[in-house]
Amino acid sequence: MIDFSELETTLTELAQDPNWQTRMVKLRDALADSGITVVRTGGRNLGRCYNAEYFEVHSDKELSTEFLGLLRKIGMLGYGQEFWTKAAFEMDGKFIVRAESRVDSSD
Repeated sequence: MIDFSELETTLTELAQDPNWQTRMVKLRDALADSGITVVRTGGRNLGRCYNAEYFEVHSDKELSTEFLGLLRKIGMLGYGQEFWTKAAFEMDGKFIVRAESRVDSSD
């Protein structure tokens, strides 16, 4: 598992940047420096105002549930009201977690 206490502080500070584009670049770079990549793999409309986004998190080390919660909190895994991990596995020496975020935009 990754010890994310120091990384959590860094990510939380970076998440305060008011410019959305700059913030996301800084967050992505900080994660990459730690061997973590977040990839948005798709999205779809589930009907009316209900939408889903799909993500993969690639890491050199196994990630904890708490760390995935932090990634969601800072906006790296969508902003939906519903969130869950769909699969976690190791492939070619990388740990991969698939996640889904759903949002009802009529709220």
